[in-house]
Amino acid sequence: MAKLELPATYDAERGWDQELAWVPEHAGSFPITTAPRADVVAYLLASSGGYTVQAREAGTGRVRFTSKLWNPPPQMDGAEGDPSMGEPAEIPDVITVEQDGREYIVAYSHGMKGEDELHDGKEVVQLAFYEVQGKGDQVEPVREVSVPVSPGDDSLRVRDGGAGLLITWGQGMTNTTFGTRVDMASGKVTPYGSADDILSPCADRACYGSRVAALSPGGPVVAMNGGGFGVEGNWLSRDVVPQGAPARWGFVGGWNGAVRGAASGHLVASWQTGANRDDAPIWTLHDTGTGKVMASVACLDPNTSSADDRIPSLTVSANNRYVGAGSVVFDREKKTGTCLSGDGDRKAVIIGTIDNDGMAYGAVAAEAGSEGVAVQVPLNSAQPKALATGTKLPLRALKTTGLFVDRNTDDIPVLSLRVRR
Repeated sequence: MAKLELPATYDAERGWDQELAWVPEHAGSFPITTAPRADVVAYLLASSGGYTVQAREAGTGRVRFTSKLWNPPPQMDGAEGDPSMGEPAEIPDVITVEQDGREYIVAYSHGMKGEDELHDGKEVVQLAFYEVQGKGDQVEPVREVSVPVSPGDDSLRVRDGGAGLLITWGQGMTNTTFGTRVDMASGKVTPYGSADDILSPCADRACYGSRVAALSPGGPVVAMNGGGFGVEGNWLSRDVVPQGAPARWGFVGGWNGAVRGAASGHLVASWQTGANRDDAPIWTLHDTGTGKVMASVACLDPNTSSADDRIPSLTVSANNRYVGAGSVVFDREKKTGTCLSGDGDRKAVIIGTIDNDGMAYGAVAAEAGSEGVAVQVPLNSAQPKALATGTKLPLRALKTTGLFVDRNTDDIPVLSLRVRR
């Protein structure tokens, strides 16, 4: 069993491990995912003939299923990355997507399909869907789907959009962004085109730099670069402005409200409250289906930029109660928000993981060139506690366990599940 220095809330001697020896040292991600409803951990294994998806019960380590061999198309030129230039390797990956109350394990890879001596082929994201409840060996995917893409940089993202699988990417000198939805039940692919053209208000104002932030039952949630967001024909941010924030803001009177994160049917936004950017904005948690504000809190977050072209994923507890974005954590049950941006001489804390009991884990916001101190924060008191140097924090928190990822002495990635005390 891997030796790990863990927070006292986890038992370092109880759990199980899995090596992922095929993952390059400079990979841009670890091919690991968790299905919180089913309390399952899944990952990709590689062999000379392709890849397999293996899913285990988080608490016991018992293998629930192993897929048959999956052969995605050849990867793009340059996918191997360049460690000397700090360019990560792009590798096949795996995620969990929930739709209509059902969880799917999705293996995906970016590559060229149909390319040979006589054909140019086409650039795609190849997807294989697996029911999280699958059992046994040689499990077939419920379906495979190829989605045409044309990213002009490293902005390609595949994620749970909140009402299906969402693929987004940027293209061209202006980095125009595009989004495509994949229905997990039917496999139907719905391309949205340029995000700048989706919302009708864009006919009367410049919407350069819009992004598809998430999916809702009524369509894509679009975040406009200059402020404002919504679902065409359903709701707009100008109709859900929180108390204490103006509907318009800035010298030109643009729409207030910037999307700061999205995940699992939730959207977090921040709203300027005055002309001075040093004034603490109001942060809101929204239901993506209705736009309704579920909770709000004022907080000056030091680590989230409204100008970011990407929409970061939120931190969501396995029971869906707690939702975190940077230094802000919302409690959906109590309909409250907690700000951890610090006060007086106390430093800000950036949250990375939250367990079902309301224990949050993260790090002190570090200054440039320094390393942040690991902390845990019980949300009922919101009093951070610094952890010993070298303490590993959970990457994900499940029902009774935490997922930790480290490299062993041979530099091989090891995923470790440890039981919560």
